[in-house]
Amino acid sequence: MSQTKTFLLTALGLCFFIAPATARYDPKLQKRPSAPQRVNFREACTTAQAQIDQDVNNVRARLLTGGDIWWDRSDGKYVVPKPLPGQPEVSAIFAAGIWLGGFDPGGNLKMACQTYGNNSGSSDYWPGPLRADDGSTSKYACDNWDRFFEVTGQEIREHLDRFRESRDGGEAYTADQVPAGVRGWPGRGNPYFYATHLFPLHDSDQGLAGFWDEDGDGRYDPLQGDFPIVDLQTCQDVPMFPDQMIFWIYNDEGGGAIHGETEGIPIRMEIQATAFAYATDNALNDMTFQQHKFINRAKEDIDSMYFALWMDADLGCYLDDYIGCDPSRNLAYYYNADDVDGQPGGTCGGVPTYGNTIPAIGIDIFRGPLDENHSELGMSSFMYYSNGDGPPGTTSPSTGKEFYRYMSGSWKDGTPLTYGGDGYFPGAPVNYTKYAFPGAPNDPDGWSMCHPGSEFPTGLPPYDRRTVQSSGPTRLQPGAVNELVFGVVYSPSLDYPCPDLSTLFFADDLAQCFFDDCFELANPIDAPDVDFIESDRELVGILTNKPPPASNNFEESFEEFIQCTFGDFDNTYNFEGYLVYQLANPNVSPFALNDPEKARLVFQSDVKNGVASVYNWKSKPNPNYDPTVPGSDDVLYYPELQVEGADEGVEHSFHLTTDAFVTGNNRLINHKKYYYMAKAYAYNQFQPFDPFTQTGQKTEYMESRNNIRLYTVVPRPAQSGLDKVQIVPNPFYNFKAYADDGGNGVLKITNLPARCEVSIYSLEGNLVRHCRLNEQTAP
Repeated sequence: MSQTKTFLLTALGLCFFIAPATARYDPKLQKRPSAPQRVNFREACTTAQAQIDQDVNNVRARLLTGGDIWWDRSDGKYVVPKPLPGQPEVSAIFAAGIWLGGFDPGGNLKMACQTYGNNSGSSDYWPGPLRADDGSTSKYACDNWDRFFEVTGQEIREHLDRFRESRDGGEAYTADQVPAGVRGWPGRGNPYFYATHLFPLHDSDQGLAGFWDEDGDGRYDPLQGDFPIVDLQTCQDVPMFPDQMIFWIYNDEGGGAIHGETEGIPIRMEIQATAFAYATDNALNDMTFQQHKFINRAKEDIDSMYFALWMDADLGCYLDDYIGCDPSRNLAYYYNADDVDGQPGGTCGGVPTYGNTIPAIGIDIFRGPLDENHSELGMSSFMYYSNGDGPPGTTSPSTGKEFYRYMSGSWKDGTPLTYGGDGYFPGAPVNYTKYAFPGAPNDPDGWSMCHPGSEFPTGLPPYDRRTVQSSGPTRLQPGAVNELVFGVVYSPSLDYPCPDLSTLFFADDLAQCFFDDCFELANPIDAPDVDFIESDRELVGILTNKPPPASNNFEESFEEFIQCTFGDFDNTYNFEGYLVYQLANPNVSPFALNDPEKARLVFQSDVKNGVASVYNWKSKPNPNYDPTVPGSDDVLYYPELQVEGADEGVEHSFHLTTDAFVTGNNRLINHKKYYYMAKAYAYNQFQPFDPFTQTGQKTEYMESRNNIRLYTVVPRPAQSGLDKVQIVPNPFYNFKAYADDGGNGVLKITNLPARCEVSIYSLEGNLVRHCRLNEQTAP
C-alpha cells in the first residue's frame, strides 16, 4: 500500500517541490522514519510532545496532546491491571485516536484523524485552542498549550475545607494557599492562571475546563469558592469531581500545518478533553473515562459529520485478538482468540503478554453528539480493518475518503459491511449492517469471530485488527458544541476460548449506571476530630464530630446510599465504629495504616449491634486453575479482615499509657512526641458474598478518606496552679437544640475559675471535651 505523492506549491512566483510522503507502516514491526518537512509560509505548529499518565487506580494510561492516546508513540501504554514494582507491565491497548470527518457546503470532504502519524510528525492534530473569529492558531499558542492540567480529588477537598473555614470566620484564605492543581486550573477567567503558567489564558464563550461556579459570575476564581469539575452536559447541577482529572486542548488547524495523517482539508475543530478516574473498591477501580468537547470554529456548516474513536487494542500480544460489539450497550469489546495470549509459553516477539490469565476490555460510548433534532447519538457503527491481512478493501486507510468510509460504517473501497463471515462480500445485495460481530462469543447462533458462520467452522483467523467506533451523522453549525464521552471497562481473567463476557457486560452496566447518575459515588464517612489531654506519662483522647457541613457523621448519624446496586437490598452504609492508630513517625501516609511497621491500632470502639468482624472480599489468580476442567475458576476470592470489632457500644474517649512500638518497659515518656491518626468506619452487607457465584456485598467495610489528620501529642506533667473542673452530666447533647432555637451553637459555661482544666462528660460517663483556661483566655 505504499503511495508516493508529489506536492507543488506556488506562491510569489516560486515553485517548491516537496519530498514524497512516507509510506504507511506497522509500528509494531518497524520504526517509522521521520516525515519530510513540508513547505509552509506560516510558522506552523510542530508535533505535540507532552505526555502524562492517568494513574490513580488499577490502571496506568498514557495521555498525549496530539489527538492520540494510550501509547508513548512506540509501545502500548494502557496498562491494566497495574503491576507491582518489578513486575512486567502488560498493555491492553496499543494506541487509539480521535477521528472526525464531514463535508462543507461545497461538497469538500474535511478530515482530521490520528493513528500512528505523530510518531514521525505526520499529524492531523496540534495542541491548543483556536481563535473564535477565524478558527486559526499560531505556533506560539500551540507551544504554550502543549501541556496537561492535572488536579486530584484530594486537592479539591483540601481547597474546599480551607475556603469554608475562612468563610466561616477562620483565617484569611489566600491564593498562595490554594493547592496547585486548583489554582492553575484553566477555568474561564482564572485570575491566577498567568502567574502559574506564564502565558495568557484563552477566553471563549464556550468556556474551557469545567468548574463549579459557586458565585455564579461565569468566571473561575477558587477564592470565591469555585473548584474544578467534569462538566458533562447532562450534569450541570452536579459538582462532580473524581480522584484524578486531567485536562488538555488540541485542534486540527495547527497554524496552517498540513494534515500528514489523512492529507485532509482542516475542519477547524477545537477539542477540549478531560480524562478522569476514580480509586474505589468496586469495578470503577479498573476503569478510566474521557470527555472530548468539540467546538466548530469554521465559518460554514459541516454536514454528514461523524465523530469516532479509532483503536488498536492488542490485549497483550497483537497477533491473536478478536473483536465484537454490543450495539444495545454502545459497547465495543476485545478478547483473545484462544486460551493463551501469544505463543505457547506466553511469548510474542518480546511484547509482554497476559499468558494464561487473559482479561477482556471494552469501550463504551456513553454519550455521542447531537443530531439535527438535538437527540443524542450513540454508537452508529462499529467497523474494523486488518493490518495488511485480507483483501485490499479491508486494510489500512490511506486517503481521507477511505478514513471517512470506515467512519461511516463501510469498507475502505465503499463495499457495505455484510452480516456473516468476515463481513466483506463485494457485490452481495443483502444483509447489510453497520455493526461488525454483534453476537456474544459464547453464543453459537450469533455472528461473532468465534462463530462467523459455516464458511469458518473454527472461527476467523486471529489477525492484528484495528477498530473504528463511530457516532453520527449530524450537521454542525459554526460555533456548535458537541461532546463524545467514553469509558474503558475491564473484566479480569476469563475462560477461553469463546468466553462468556457476562462480567464485562456487568462492569459496563455498572459504569453506565454511574454515568447516568453523574458519578455520584458513595461519600466516605468523615474521620472524627480528636482532642488530646496531655498528662504525666499518659494521654486521654476525646472523639467528636462537628455539625454539618464540617462532618457528615454528626451525632454518628452517617448514612450513605450505595448507587448502582441491582436488586431490593439494604443499600446504605451506616456508621459502625472508630479506629485510632499510633504512627511510627510523622511521615506515615493514611494509606499505610495496615502496615504494622508504620502504624498500630491503639483504640477501637463500635456500635453494639451484633456486628463484630467486618470483611471485604479480595481476588487473586488461582494457581491451580485448569481450563480443561469444567467449572475451574481462574480467580479465587478470599475474605480479608478489615476490623475486629468489640461490639460493646461506642465510646468517645480512650486512655493511653504505653508506646505501641516499644516492647518491655513501654510506658509513655514525658516530653517525647507521639503521633496518632483516627478514622471512622461504616458498614453494609446487603447480601452475604458468595465467592462461587460472585454475588452479594464484596465491600462491607467503608473507612474515612476525609478529615484524616496527623496528631502530634506530648505527655507532660500537669501544670501547677490549675483548678480542675468536672461537669457531669454532660450538656453536650443540648448543643444542637441550643443552635436550633436560634443560638449560635456555642455551649456556654459560666462561673469558671480564671485558671482551670475543664472536663465534660457524657451521661454515660465518657469524656467528650477537655480544655485549659488561663487569665488571657475567656471561658
